[in-house]
Amino acid sequence: MLVSLEENWSKPNKMPTFQFQATETAGKLTTGVICAANRMEAIQVVLQKNLAPVSILEVAPKANWRRRVPRSILANVYRGMADLIESGMPLLKALEISSNQVRHTALRQAINEVHGEVSNGSTLAAAMANQPHCFDELSISMISVGEEAGFLEKSLQRIATLTERSEEIRTRLINAMTYPAFLLILGAVVGMGMFMFFVPIFEPIFERMRERDELPMATTLLLATSNKLRTLLVPLLCSATTLVVAVQLWLQSPSGAHAFDRLRVSAFAVGPIIKDLLLARYLQILGTLLGNGVPLLRSLEMAERSLQNRYLCSLLKETRDRVASGTSLVD
Repeated sequence: MLVSLEENWSKPNKMPTFQFQATETAGKLTTGVICAANRMEAIQVVLQKNLAPVSILEVAPKANWRRRVPRSILANVYRGMADLIESGMPLLKALEISSNQVRHTALRQAINEVHGEVSNGSTLAAAMANQPHCFDELSISMISVGEEAGFLEKSLQRIATLTERSEEIRTRLINAMTYPAFLLILGAVVGMGMFMFFVPIFEPIFERMRERDELPMATTLLLATSNKLRTLLVPLLCSATTLVVAVQLWLQSPSGAHAFDRLRVSAFAVGPIIKDLLLARYLQILGTLLGNGVPLLRSLEMAERSLQNRYLCSLLKETRDRVASGTSLVD
């Protein structure tokens, strides 16, 4: 009988990874993955588990690039784990069953690693935070709140619902924007090609008309724009690249992230919608916390962690501070 044990028996580090096959006392064949400095140390680790090693092979290092996990699969995993935990199944067993049911390679591997960390004493949220290619910050924050407040299954159900809705909205937006984006890109490419290649071909023809002062103003502007664009193309590309990098670095800073979060909720047309969605999620989590007997101040603090918007968090923190000083929540 072949039993798969994807356990992490060593501390997280950059040591080589070994895949082993070994036999238990009862004669069952067991497979697993361990980290060790060398092959001899890997053998010692297997022997310490009262296993008889059959084969130990070093596994090549994993590539940093990971495939994106479809959100529909993530929603199914969250909902399945919620159902299992709600039925009374332990978390480790729920993770093991979820891993066996997932066919997506990267997600199954991530769940196995989460299972190993949880079995070593880590919380589910902390273990999932080490797999950012599969689990986003919002899901991790809501799971952390659920673990701390004692309603993990409800948090998982809510994450599954949010994931399904966000994927549905994302699909609709992509379908609605694909054709306009295609036309925009095609128009930009055609326009750039005309300015860079076709207009210069006809410039000698227009030169005779210019000498006779018969060249229309529109054509004069067209030729001048084409010449300027060819001259400044490289500086413009360099400036655009520098601007993109500078904006990325600025967004990674606390002040930049705070300003961007404020822009998200105050942008014309889209801002109020985003703000209402974030506040609705905040109030839903706050209500769940209060309904499960969590004190008000603690509920406010925990619900803030699920917002993922620094600007709104700063405003709500002021509200929490006023409540802590004796002011009612309504005021």
